[in-house]
Amino acid sequence: IMPGPAFLDSDTVSLHPVNVDSDEDVRLIQQAINNPDTRRQMGLTRPYSARSEQTWLQDIDDREDHILLFIMATEEDTPVGNVELFDIDQTHGHAELGCWVYEPHRNQEYATAACALLIKYAFEELRLHRLDAVAYETNDASQALAETLGFVHEGIQREFAYVDGEFIDQHQYGLLATEWNE
Repeated sequence: IMPGPAFLDSDTVSLHPVNVDSDEDVRLIQQAINNPDTRRQMGLTRPYSARSEQTWLQDIDDREDHILLFIMATEEDTPVGNVELFDIDQTHGHAELGCWVYEPHRNQEYATAACALLIKYAFEELRLHRLDAVAYETNDASQALAETLGFVHEGIQREFAYVDGEFIDQHQYGLLATEWNE
């Protein structure tokens, strides 16, 4: 996979656009989403085919309110995950941040570095005022990531999702531009 040129970069990672017309890009995202651990942490309840991923990617590629990027580690020649801003509302100045890192690249700080780049972009370039993030109760890594990035825990939606035979809570986080400390 050879993603397009870097959109954002740091010493640790660079963020590259997903090519929605590339079978390799689509297949990589499909495999990552269908990974049992990733599926569970994201609350996904069904497998996703290459065709459904292609349709989803083409849909978001045409939208102004969604940015999906590959995370590339500086020492890797293949994507190690994805980071995204979605439901971008320029009028009210907010969006939601999402991130997932592929096996076996987890626990190497790629998510922290990628999210920090995209947060800076959201606040400085898009001039957003607020970012939201959510994490299921069973996803300790996403909760820790939100807190590491400075997000404030704002509440819990009780028994929000049905995952692996049980209802689980969803934690809600928020970060204001005035709270962001790169």
